[in-house]
Amino acid sequence: MHERLGEISVGQEDIIMKKTVFIDGQYGTTGLKINERLSGRKDIELIEIPEAKRKDPQAKEKLLNETDIVFFACRIMPRVNLSV
Repeated sequence: MHERLGEISVGQEDIIMKKTVFIDGQYGTTGLKINERLSGRKDIELIEIPEAKRKDPQAKEKLLNETDIVFFACRIMPRVNLSV
């Protein structure tokens, strides 16, 4: 269904609000699989962190706060207190 707006013809598919998605761990096996599954969707904009900044906490924090959805696909080692 298309509507005329002035001189511009806009279809319903053109006005979909895209959700921004960040995959923390995008370069790992799980992150690559998530990226592969989402990359063809028109309602999602994948936000990527440059490989050189992937371990930069400030760069990650910025993306975590600016995106709508975050997938944590990185290995998180639990803190374990071994003292008895």
